[in-house]
Amino acid sequence: MTKKELLNELMTLRRRVAELMTTPDFKNRKKTERALHLLRKAVETIPIGLTITNAEGKIIYTNSAEAKIHGYTVEELIGNNTRILAPPETWHIIPMEKYKGLRTWRRESLNIKKNGEVFPVYLISVPVTDTKGNAIGIITTCEDISKRKQAEEKLLQRQEALHSVYKLATTLGSSFKTVCNEVILSLSKLLLTSHGMVTRFDNGKINIISALVNGELNMDEIIHIKQTFKASSHMKGEAFKCKMSAKYIFKHSLYAQYNLRSIACVPVIDTSGNAVGSIVIMDPKEREFSDDEIQLIRIFARYIAFEIEREAMEVKLLHAQKMEVIGNLAGGVAHEVRNPLNAIMIFTETLSKDLANNSKYKPLIFHIQSQVDRLSELMKDLLNLGKPVEYSNLRRESLNTICLASLDLWKHSQISQSFSVQFITPQGNSPVYVTADSQRLQQVFINLLDNAAKHSPDGSEIRFLIKRPRGKLCTIRIIDHGSGIPDHLLPRIFEPFFSTQRSGTGLGLSIVKHIIETHGGSIEVFNNVPPPGCTVEIKLPVSKKKIS
Repeated sequence: MTKKELLNELMTLRRRVAELMTTPDFKNRKKTERALHLLRKAVETIPIGLTITNAEGKIIYTNSAEAKIHGYTVEELIGNNTRILAPPETWHIIPMEKYKGLRTWRRESLNIKKNGEVFPVYLISVPVTDTKGNAIGIITTCEDISKRKQAEEKLLQRQEALHSVYKLATTLGSSFKTVCNEVILSLSKLLLTSHGMVTRFDNGKINIISALVNGELNMDEIIHIKQTFKASSHMKGEAFKCKMSAKYIFKHSLYAQYNLRSIACVPVIDTSGNAVGSIVIMDPKEREFSDDEIQLIRIFARYIAFEIEREAMEVKLLHAQKMEVIGNLAGGVAHEVRNPLNAIMIFTETLSKDLANNSKYKPLIFHIQSQVDRLSELMKDLLNLGKPVEYSNLRRESLNTICLASLDLWKHSQISQSFSVQFITPQGNSPVYVTADSQRLQQVFINLLDNAAKHSPDGSEIRFLIKRPRGKLCTIRIIDHGSGIPDHLLPRIFEPFFSTQRSGTGLGLSIVKHIIETHGGSIEVFNNVPPPGCTVEIKLPVSKKKIS
């Protein structure tokens, strides 16, 4: 039944009720009662509540829908004042004179159920009048609009979330941390929570970018997250919800001081399907975060993922420009230096033959030769640093084959003789393919195996493993059990000419990073937890089909 049809029915019912309440003639009264009886049957079929009250506000009729909406039986409502259906704070007396000349009165209000639950309703009231136009009763329809209000609230939340994201996206010059601060503050307002944080995953660690504690941003908050929570959130790439005390998850943090009972964590997923961070919302009350609320958090999570990828793209662009400059410079330097180096090497070999029996000059000649070799190696590294990967050299190659070929070549080197390598591949999987220049990738893996050996004690084991592909990426790890890298030096290890070895050129890892990134991949180095040693993790795009 439409609202127009309902209104017509109300007008007919009003007329019949008025006749019934004002007609003293028994014959006409019986006729009106029969008509009213038929009308009541029709009213009972509609899902909207209906009551008829007299001038004193007493309910003289109600349908079963009205009683059901409020949790009563029809018998419990008949004879009661209509105030039984409204919360005390909404009670107010409206004199019957106010209804004179009024056809309908529409409004949204709040009603109360028998169990005390308050809920929103849409009411339409029409007065019952006598022949002089005086109001002698009221007919009111009642529609429970809880679902509509919830839908409107969800829509409003979604609109506010999108507006917040739009505002963030169009604000120039905002840092990533500022963006994360605004995200957690917006979610706090939308979800009515006072605790939350935005995290970012970097080098195997969870870094807290923004922390909201007791309604305020805490700039110095450091949080240790248990491994179980880490696995639930970003390892699975799924939303995580629970009802438990946060002090068991966020130990040694300000969150542990508050009795936070409900937690929701939504991972931040990049376009490759990898979790790169998370948004965590906490509440002191035990609440079940709804699917709509999780979707609301996802709106902000998608924007944070965009910001992380944009920032990474800017870094890659700056790095590419830097590498291009270095490559051009290296080519010119190598050309100018190589010829003098060759001449020095020839003169040194001649001197070595002429003075072979003179012990006084032998150490000096050896020192000259070793320094020339070192400069030659530096020139080769400089040329490799700026050398691009040629598209014509890219092939769809088996990653297992590339890794095994690298391992076989490395085993012929002198440094490899003191170490054992455990090569591990995922069980039961079809071969993993990548689009690559196999020789350049072999250069990467040999260099990393060399590094692992140089930082490990003789006789120790190096693990070389290929992990099961996740989404569009496959992961390769080289794990040693050596001395590790001081935390304060980790951010600098890929810088050109930075080295922790006195004899190194400082270009090895820069070349490795350059090759991996030109293959569309990424590389990270982090210390093992627990120690000793460190792990080099490489991620490369999986090739699904042959390139033509």
